[in-house]
Amino acid sequence: MIKSQQLNLGELIQIELPEKDIIRVRVNFVRDKDIWTQKFSVEGLVGLQARVQIIRDKQIWVPKYLDDDAMHVNPGNFEYYIDTCLCFDAFIRNNEMLQEMEMSKLERISDIVRMQRRKTFRLKHFFHVTIVKVDGNTQGQKCKGMDISEAGIGVHTKNGEFFIGDALDCEFELEGEKYTLPATVVRRVDKMQEEGFYRIGIKFNIEKEKQIRFIRRFIYKKQIERNSHSKSNL
Repeated sequence: MIKSQQLNLGELIQIELPEKDIIRVRVNFVRDKDIWTQKFSVEGLVGLQARVQIIRDKQIWVPKYLDDDAMHVNPGNFEYYIDTCLCFDAFIRNNEMLQEMEMSKLERISDIVRMQRRKTFRLKHFFHVTIVKVDGNTQGQKCKGMDISEAGIGVHTKNGEFFIGDALDCEFELEGEKYTLPATVVRRVDKMQEEGFYRIGIKFNIEKEKQIRFIRRFIYKKQIERNSHSKSNL
């Protein structure tokens, strides 16, 4: 394993629990694939499989709403999250006494992998999207979603009536979960109109963390699936 992708004593980790809140704890001891942390404050977790992210202390989170093409238009407005994001899967085991302290135990069941992660990593994903102008034509326009992040989506549309600043309601479905989110058009590319469609960037206007948690987990899951598929084809 690459040294920079190892889990170290004292590191902060974030554990994403199925149907439960995210918890953060410090690592007290590591031995092979067994990890002991400070005791969890949440009960009833033994046997659950969880996604674990290693939180490096030097991380800096910055907003990134548009895609890379927008940097050519106005490069001074955007910054990137430049640190690494390390993740792995683990089972939560019974608490154990170690070094005269009761600790929670994790069993790592996957490699620690480095993910491409900005504050709003864009996942290439094709899906159906319906967008409706809030202060205009109330008829929904069906579009083709091209990518998604927890901050927004990029779509192709044959409708040339969407412009930067337009307020929208954005409707789509991910793995059976339906979303209707307020959003704003933040980018429009007209060069594709010769091909019969426009490319627009849409930013979600989301205030609550719970509203984006499923989208974030969906993106992580797809990254892992694609990373595993790439390795299997080597």
